[in-house]
Amino acid sequence: VPMQADLRTLGSGCKKTFTVPLPVKTLEQGSYEIYFSVTDKTSGQRMLLGNQNKATDDGYLLGRLEK
Repeated sequence: VPMQADLRTLGSGCKKTFTVPLPVKTLEQGSYEIYFSVTDKTSGQRMLLGNQNKATDDGYLLGRLEK
């Protein structure tokens, strides 16, 4: 689910909460993994975040959803 946000205003050590509604009603029964990924709007390059989680090809794993 794409989300628009300007992360340039965040400084080191800052915390920010983003809320994104997930289309749960349209999903088929099953298990889903939820990832977070940041892409630079100008270059299209994926950005790595300075946290303890390891980035995967899909981004950072936030959790799982069972429907």
